[in-house]
Amino acid sequence: MVMTPLEAIADPVRLKIVRLLSERGTATLEQLTEAVGAHLNTVRTHLKALEEAGLLFRADSDVHEGPGRPQQTWRLREGWSVPTNDFRKLAEILRASS
Repeated sequence: MVMTPLEAIADPVRLKIVRLLSERGTATLEQLTEAVGAHLNTVRTHLKALEEAGLLFRADSDVHEGPGRPQQTWRLREGWSVPTNDFRKLAEILRASS
């Protein structure tokens, strides 16, 4: 079962991730792991949930150094932002969730 956006950001770690991406624009898995203070695999699980809820997406980084796959970056879906004290935005999220 896919979570609604409101359910997705109800978790404190996922909310931290979304807020960080809202501020920075993009971040790598390692940057997100360090910023939220959670284990790498925990952050991966939360990123997957946020992606499935349609809040963010991943892309290959423009910078590729050395062998291996390009590093992936995460960003919020265009047009989506973290709800603030503006209750109209919260109402929009709740309406979309029903």
